[in-house]
Amino acid sequence: MPDEQLSGQSFAGVFKNLKAKTKEEVYIQWEGGDNVVDRRYSYAEWMKGDVKKAGMLFDHRIDHKENKNRVNAKKYKEKVESLSSFIKVQTTSL
Repeated sequence: MPDEQLSGQSFAGVFKNLKAKTKEEVYIQWEGGDNVVDRRYSYAEWMKGDVKKAGMLFDHRIDHKENKNRVNAKKYKEKVESLSSFIKVQTTSL
């Protein structure tokens, strides 16, 4: 494991036991944004200071290839707020 490059815990044990308990959400940083993925959704946002400049939400239950961004759909408003809050917790604890 490279020093000072990785954080978190290894999930290698999941390969030995595919039914092993895993995290409910995973936090990822990429392309200057922050992303959270759970069993159903992938949500990403790009911030400039405290202002959200862009966002994406994909519902893998109905769009596993991530072809339609649903971030502005009223149906997903609460989910976007929840996932955005998760990202805020992750980024303030870094």
